Amino acid sequence: MRWTDVTERTVKAWRSGTSIPRGDHLIELMRHSDEVFAAVLKLSRRSNQEVADLMDWRDRLAAIVVSMDRAREKQTF
Repeated sequence: MRWTDVTERTVKAWRSGTSIPRGDHLIELMRHSDEVFAAVLKLSRRSNQEVADLMDWRDRLAAIVVSMDRAREKQTF
């Protein structure tokens, strides 16, 4: 709920299949959930290798961000 700023009722409707997330909500869900991200890619009929490559790049980028944050924390001005 906090990822998309929707009500609990809306989330329950999504989960029950009576409604679906809007595009902007889906993007937020994909941003925060690896499971949603992978499911959307699978439903788009992308090859498993493409999905694996994207997930690998995502992990690599996350590691780079962590390294950059650590380096910034060590800087003294």
